Amino acid sequence: MKNTKAFILIAVLLLSLGSFAQDTTKTKVPKERCSITNEIGLNTTYLLKQILSLSGNQFQLLPYDLTYKMIFKHSAIRIGAGAVVSNSTTSNSTTVVIPSTTTIPGPDQLAPNINNSATVYYRAGWEHRFLLGQRFLVYAGLDLVGQYGKIVNQYSSLDNGLPNDYYFYKNNSKSITTAYGGGPVAGMQFFFTKSLSVFTEVPLYFQYSYQKVISDNYQNEWEYSNTTYTYAFVATETKRTNKSKTNGFQLTLPVTIYLSLKF
Repeated sequence: MKNTKAFILIAVLLLSLGSFAQDTTKTKVPKERCSITNEIGLNTTYLLKQILSLSGNQFQLLPYDLTYKMIFKHSAIRIGAGAVVSNSTTSNSTTVVIPSTTTIPGPDQLAPNINNSATVYYRAGWEHRFLLGQRFLVYAGLDLVGQYGKIVNQYSSLDNGLPNDYYFYKNNSKSITTAYGGGPVAGMQFFFTKSLSVFTEVPLYFQYSYQKVISDNYQNEWEYSNTTYTYAFVATETKRTNKSKTNGFQLTLPVTIYLSLKF
């Protein structure tokens, strides 16, 4: 009888210890991960201007051809880049100012007129997104912006009226522009589907720009000397470097339309 009571007491103690051990066991709660989506935007304003016959519209457009956003729950990291490139070359011809039956060649040769330019625009920033229904949202944020551009020009002209008159002129110039700044931005976005949408925005950027212009002017003239009573070619060359700095605010109206794809 005593053995039976002892066995029952030991069983009760073991069950109670098991229950305490179960209560003190901690249950791990899995952390909820913030989903991240990507969005690529393409500047379609020029295409829409052609379709809607708005080519005469002179509104200033944003220069960012491609944008990318890494979207979190209610915010996004945003970047954008764009480039404007222009190249043109035209041949030149000699202009005879005094009719002559005999063409006398001068010491200079015409060079083609060249106008080459390339500018790169870039930005990076952050935005907070406010969802207004399933198809519409607005956002506000801050951007850091920059710009780098180079323009190379060459121009020449020749008036050959030898032996009576002659004038040759040639100019080579190179302009380098750098700019940086930043400011607030606000925009709106409309979704056709969960993945396809369009958006436009209004940035107010303060930019500081620095420009350096290097020019080389050369001219050659057929001149009469009152000292020697003879004609001779007189050539002069001038090289200059000009530097300028500007700064100010720039507000761009919401006329740039981006077509975006989310994935």
